[in-house]
Amino acid sequence: MSTIDSTGIVIDRYDEVKIAIDTDAKSAFGDNVKLGADSVLGQLLAIIAERISDKNELIELVANLFNPNSASGVFLSQLVKLNGIERNESVYSTVSLSVTANNAGSTIPAGSTVSDPAVGEKFAIDSEVVLTSSETKSVSATAVNAGFIEAASNTLTKIDTPVYGWSSVTNPADASPGALEESDQELRARREIAARASGTASAAAVYTALLEVDGVDLAAVYENKTNATDSRGIPAHSIWSVVRGGTDNDIANVLLDKAPAGCGLYGSTTVSYADSVTGETYDIDFSRPTEVDIYIMVTLSKGSNYPSNGDDLIKEYIVDFFDGTFEINDSLIEPFGLGDNVVPSRLYSPVNAVPGHTISSILIGKTSYVLGSDSIDIDPDEIAGTDTSKIVIVG
Repeated sequence: MSTIDSTGIVIDRYDEVKIAIDTDAKSAFGDNVKLGADSVLGQLLAIIAERISDKNELIELVANLFNPNSASGVFLSQLVKLNGIERNESVYSTVSLSVTANNAGSTIPAGSTVSDPAVGEKFAIDSEVVLTSSETKSVSATAVNAGFIEAASNTLTKIDTPVYGWSSVTNPADASPGALEESDQELRARREIAARASGTASAAAVYTALLEVDGVDLAAVYENKTNATDSRGIPAHSIWSVVRGGTDNDIANVLLDKAPAGCGLYGSTTVSYADSVTGETYDIDFSRPTEVDIYIMVTLSKGSNYPSNGDDLIKEYIVDFFDGTFEINDSLIEPFGLGDNVVPSRLYSPVNAVPGHTISSILIGKTSYVLGSDSIDIDPDEIAGTDTSKIVIVG
């Protein structure tokens, strides 16, 4: 049953919902009731289970919006205010134009546009300007589009909005370029810096700093505060950092700087790191994650509206899910992370993104010849991965 408690949210996935509904149906109609994919009742219950699991995933998505590492858009903008920062808004480039009238004179309305004929980016005049015969005046203009739009001096020479008597235009100086609205990724990175600014050395500080290392796209920090080696093999009073990406030297620098005083470092990779301040050399331990290949067999009951390329789409969506790029309603679905066990039911979302079928089963395994419906255990320094060659669609 789906629950929300102090440890977070746990939702029932499709197969769990389907099993519960089938159990209720057998309780109501008897154990002999037909619930297979070829029965009307079975198909109806499958549709209901799919709708319930979709709602569960939506609830999970809403819950994750309270996590700055998964929130996006306006939700992330609200969360970062707790760290005393706000999202940087978009800025429009500005420029000073020199406009000239012919013998007839001209009145150039606000909003009239000019551009660089070689590039095409447009600037709109900010306010109306009245020119007498053959007069030249300066007027400010703003880029039509937000972002880092450049205009070198004397390049804005094309009049895009023809106005009687307006004969020429140019920009004597370079435009002052703007900027796009701060992206979610940029804002998260800045929030992590703000959150760490007043913090002391801790496992959380290590985790935050590791994610800021150039090239690091995934990290986990496990801590053992006890007086004995724990079940994960971490020695007493030590931390175990697992990091994907970044150079060994950059990671060692973070661990030396951010690890709590007196805390040991554990891992399968050892880097001899020379402190640039003291000149002393330290052995810094951490781990690089190992990718575990996952083989998948999806068995379907296909309907008449199943796409001709449906098998390829399902494979693509499953790979996207593992890679962390699969979306539902423009929202990324959280993939299997470091140390996350592979649960077959989580693959229903990418499979069901293709219409026209009913899922009979999803089997997984670490080899192509041993597949099952049970979850696959993943160690803390492992991450599950797959590709289309390891996925088979049956049906």
